[in-house]
Amino acid sequence: TAQSPGAWTEVVPVADRRSVSVSWPVLFEDEATRQAWIRCKPYVTLCYLLGHEGPTSLLSVLRRRGWANGVLVGSVREDDNFAMLRVSFDVTDEGLRQRDSILEAMYSVLRTLERRGIPAHIFEESRAMTEVRWRFAPKPPSVSAVLSFTETMQRGFGPEDYVSGQVLLLELPGAPSAAQRARTLLSQLTPERALQSAVAKAFAANATASERWYGTRHSVVDVAANVWKRWQSPAALPGYAPPPPNLYIPSDFKLKNLQVAVQDRAEASAEPP
Repeated sequence: TAQSPGAWTEVVPVADRRSVSVSWPVLFEDEATRQAWIRCKPYVTLCYLLGHEGPTSLLSVLRRRGWANGVLVGSVREDDNFAMLRVSFDVTDEGLRQRDSILEAMYSVLRTLERRGIPAHIFEESRAMTEVRWRFAPKPPSVSAVLSFTETMQRGFGPEDYVSGQVLLLELPGAPSAAQRARTLLSQLTPERALQSAVAKAFAANATASERWYGTRHSVVDVAANVWKRWQSPAALPGYAPPPPNLYIPSDFKLKNLQVAVQDRAEASAEPP
């Protein structure tokens, strides 16, 4: 707003739920940048990091403080010249009151990753997990599959990627490395470029406006100057560290006992994998 460099949009939901979200636009300078986003999916690595639930993760730190129950991270919209990346926390009553501190913790993690870099094993694991999800994805209904393939065609994928292009992390000749793409994305995730919102029934009493199409009640509240400074220069978050290498991500999918004699099949089927 005119009085503050940033503001909260407080939204009154129909269902009784509480969330704190922040979104950033990611601009595509040209078609090459857009194709790198679509095919290489640099946001997947960031989703893997911010969505992690291990003992040193951002979510675990917030859970120990009694502020959050869950987190969702992803690209929520993609157009010809920009995409929207969103981080959304499912918060407790106390977390709703501590929403400024939740975003401070998140910005602390982002700036830490930007300064120190993302460990190499994170890129390898995020790629491996997309391949696992693709390998064991359930068969979609025919209509859904056709719609998905049509969208993939329209986004510029080649025929070899019509089926898997929206899931797998693909390489693009001439594109920056995965570490460079992640560094560029992290540099855009700043308070100056963010839109922050909070959703809760508790905002009903102070809602001053209604959204045009659905009549959603909401209000806009300035971010305090001292909070803004904390977001811009967050202190290190105690208890946070990137996840260590995950030793349990599968890589060998060969069938065990592929050829077994008929008399041995009962024993083979009873043997644990």
